[in-house]
Amino acid sequence: MEKESLQFIHFIGKGGCGKDTQMNLLIQKLPETTWVIPTGDVFRDALRNSGKYAGYHDLLQDCLEDVKAGGYIPDEKIKEIVEQEVVKGLSSGKNIFLFPGFPRTVTQLNLIDNMMIKLSDSYEVSSDFIYYPVSDEVTKLRSEGRNKEAAENGLPPRDEDAPESVDRKLDFFRKFTKPLIQRLSIEDRLIIINAERTVPEIEAETSQILSKERV
Repeated sequence: MEKESLQFIHFIGKGGCGKDTQMNLLIQKLPETTWVIPTGDVFRDALRNSGKYAGYHDLLQDCLEDVKAGGYIPDEKIKEIVEQEVVKGLSSGKNIFLFPGFPRTVTQLNLIDNMMIKLSDSYEVSSDFIYYPVSDEVTKLRSEGRNKEAAENGLPPRDEDAPESVDRKLDFFRKFTKPLIQRLSIEDRLIIINAERTVPEIEAETSQILSKERV
């Protein structure tokens, strides 16, 4: 009996690289069998204790202030969230899973690899890891742009767009995410798309590559 296929698409990059934008554009082209696991939204809803992912507030309560200041959600906690969301997606009949901002560390990559091995007993599983590189300067400029836009609209800036949080995120990226990118590159599992271009240019290349892969 032929196994049902599952596809995991991971969007990796610094803050402001446009991974969320590209994911949202891609969703418009994908079937209704798509399930998004947005770790950034999970954190923001948990921090406010409201919204779709408010149920994770208690799980993340002891690390919210650290993440707010630019740190990462601890590996074991993000593993639990991802596993729960994948189960929800599968029970809803979804078979394409999108992960903006996950994995962020080598440990998280190992966790997702192990999860896929387990799922492969029942499904035909495939994965794509897309990396959108930008310079630190672009990350900071785009963060400043979000702060300016928020002020123009009379809204408070996001905590993660505070300059000190952006700097800390960049430090964490160099320390934890760069080794992940190097590992994926060595294993020939990394798709690199230059993100210092226009949104349509990046979207066109993302769609073209994923079309060749399986989407």
